[in-house]
Amino acid sequence: MPWLKSGDNAATYPKVMQIAGFRGVDPQTVVNEVFGWLARCMLQCAGHTTDYHLDVGTAYMLGGPRTDALVALCKRAGLLSEVKLDGIKAYKLIEDPEFMHMRLKAEIDAERQRQRDNSNPALTVPVTLRDGDNCRYCGVLTQWRGKTSARTRTLDHREGLGEPATVDTLVVACMRCNSSRQLNPQWDEDHPLRPAPATPLWGVWAADYLTKHGYPTEPNVDLEQQQRPAPAPGADPAPQRVRPATAPGDDPAQRPAKSTSNSLPSPIRTSSLGSGRDGSGLGSDGSGGAGSGARPSRRRGRRGGRSRTTARGDS
Repeated sequence: MPWLKSGDNAATYPKVMQIAGFRGVDPQTVVNEVFGWLARCMLQCAGHTTDYHLDVGTAYMLGGPRTDALVALCKRAGLLSEVKLDGIKAYKLIEDPEFMHMRLKAEIDAERQRQRDNSNPALTVPVTLRDGDNCRYCGVLTQWRGKTSARTRTLDHREGLGEPATVDTLVVACMRCNSSRQLNPQWDEDHPLRPAPATPLWGVWAADYLTKHGYPTEPNVDLEQQQRPAPAPGADPAPQRVRPATAPGDDPAQRPAKSTSNSLPSPIRTSSLGSGRDGSGLGSDGSGGAGSGARPSRRRGRRGGRSRTTARGDS
């Protein structure tokens, strides 16, 4: 996909800002005019994948009657140069990621070719049958699904940039090895390609993929093993999770079952509401307590902070 990325300080890029010091220019307008025109030219080049090359027609379309003056200022500032493309006059815009950076046509073509190869069962099915789910560089068991990580399954293209892949030039690789190989030209010398496994390992998704494309396959790696990171070379395998022994007399199976009843030891009667000032309930017989007789109540006295006891009976 074509794109143009602007540097964080592109608006104050030194080669643009120096134009304000040129003799005979208006620093309040010319700098913004040059920046705007140049940014639109960059967008056109990125969208049409011309690799920083601007044709004269596009320059005049964007600059109008001010094009000659803008081109002269940009030449003097080192923001563009005049070149020949197939014998035709054109302009080459500055290439500096600190200012503006666009994807080159070769990168976009290579990405599109990889997408076509990765979606072509004539390539991906034979490669999966041959390599299984193991990375051909480090041997780790890769993952088809789940969150993207270093162990995510990818297909590495070992041919030249943008060239169509073949079954022989396409291998299974984990995300870490595939990314490292792209960034390190010496990767193949330090990490030679492993031979294809004699007995490929297929997880549930690889087996399902092969089955759907006419190669009935049963998974020979369980899901838990496929999702577990591979141990480092020479390291002991991950210990099995063993439940600790139960202390004597603490066997959960012998513990009495907890009651799930919501009943209380003493039932609360709610057949009638109390009329007392404290809002207490009345007994079933209408008396002030449960049954006959008075129920003592302790309340703070108003004088001296002493408490007094009063008996509440039937009114």
